[in-house]
Amino acid sequence: MSTFIDNIGYPHDSESKKIIAEFYRKVLVMESGLTIEEIVDKYNQRQRFYFALKFLTVTSSVITAVFGHSLPQKNTCRYKSEFEEQGLLVCSIAKAVCPYTRDKAHLLTTNPSEFGHLLESDQLGLFD
Repeated sequence: MSTFIDNIGYPHDSESKKIIAEFYRKVLVMESGLTIEEIVDKYNQRQRFYFALKFLTVTSSVITAVFGHSLPQKNTCRYKSEFEEQGLLVCSIAKAVCPYTRDKAHLLTTNPSEFGHLLESDQLGLFD
């Protein structure tokens, strides 16, 4: 199986996953005004997860791909639960196709202006 190394040295198992990670990384950099290196230096993993979700409404798999080894997937589940309990993170009611894994998953955000959108129920999606 081939490995595709992205622009921060993180391996992906396909070229499309590498491109997706680099795309969302670029969006985060443009929207936040900080480089990935600055984000990693400035914030611990928990803070990094929260910070990124202010600018990206995505799955935890995408967040992990954006930060590579500096934010492991196993930790994002714990951070999601903590922020959700505090009312600082909203998880979508409806599942969407994750651009990174291609599996159906919930979208996450810590951006209050996105909360209402993610909490809207997709009644037609109930029959998928």
